[in-house]
Parts: sequence; C-alpha cells; structure tokens
Amino acid sequence: MDKETATYIVDVLDFLKDHMVTKEEFGEFRLNTQENFDSLRSEVRDIRQRLDALEDIARNSVGLTKEIDHLMECVRVIEQHLNIKRTAVA
Repeated sequence: MDKETATYIVDVLDFLKDHMVTKEEFGEFRLNTQENFDSLRSEVRDIRQRLDALEDIARNSVGLTKEIDHLMECVRVIEQHLNIKRTAVA
C-alpha cells in the first residue's frame, strides 16, 4: 500500500471516529425513539376506538332516519285527517 492510500484510509477512519455516535448517545436515541413510538401507538389506538364508536353511531343512525321518516309520514296523515295546515319548518 502506498503512502497516499494509507493517508486516505487514516483520514477516512479519523472522520468516522469524529462523527460516530457513542453507545450512550445511541441508547438515548433508542429510548427516545421507543417513547415516541409508544406515544404514537397510543394515539393511533385512541383514534381507532373513536372511529369504531363513530362507525357504530353511523350504523345506528340509519335505522333512526327510517324511524323519523315513518313518524313524519304518520304526522302528515294525522294533520290531513285533522285538517291542520302544515307550516314550514326550518
């Protein structure tokens, strides 16, 4: 190996040594990353539960809409039978 190649290798190794993380730094990074992922998992779990609840409400509201429509039709028939003029509802 010539002197130029050896110098280049030493320079690269020095650069790597100067920019390499320590075990402690990596451990801290790993712990912070784990805490962030745990927090994200918790938030996603909460969002999933809320979406499931909204899905249940939406599923149940379909039946309610049909019941409301049926009741409105009954009211219309009763109003006609009693000769009650219907007023506009906002």
